[in-house]
Amino acid sequence: MPLRAEIILLAGEGKATQEIAESLSIRKATVSKWRIRFAAKRIDGLRDEPRPGKPAS
Repeated sequence: MPLRAEIILLAGEGKATQEIAESLSIRKATVSKWRIRFAAKRIDGLRDEPRPGKPAS
């Protein structure tokens, strides 16, 4: 989750998606995913979504 938070903090500073991706050495698609999820769901958007299948025991 620290990477997700870093993406959102940099976006809050007004950094562009490309600039964030380059500074964190990640793909633009990753930055876009977390920016979109944060915009839609705020802090809850940064949490992992439930995965299909049987829960781990």
